[in-house]
Amino acid sequence: MISSKNCLLLSLGLIIIAILLIIIGGSVALTAACLCFAGSGALYMKSIYQADFEEFERQVMQGEINEEYAGDFPEFTIDLDNISEEDQEVLERLMGMTFEKTNETEETDK
Repeated sequence: MISSKNCLLLSLGLIIIAILLIIIGGSVALTAACLCFAGSGALYMKSIYQADFEEFERQVMQGEINEEYAGDFPEFTIDLDNISEEDQEVLERLMGMTFEKTNETEETDK
C-alpha cells in the first residue's frame, strides 16, 4: 500500500511531467499532459484519503477511539419524547409504530 506522502510526491511528479509535456507541445504531448493532470488529481485525492486512514489507524493503536464509537452508527435517531402529534401519525402510517395517546389538553384544563 502506498503511503500518503508517496502519493503526494507522485502527484507532484505527474504535474511536473505534464508541464514539461505542455512545453514540448504537439497534440500527442498535450493529450498526455491532460492525462497526467487527471492522474495527478486522482493521486492527490488518494493521498488525502490515505492520510485520514493513517490518522485513524494511529488513533486506534493508541486507544484514543473507544469501542463505543467504533462501529456502525444508526442511520437516524428519533427523539420520541419531543415528537409532535403530526409526526407520530406519519411514523404510525409509514413505519407501523404505535404511540400511547395522552390527552395533554384535558390535563392542563383541570
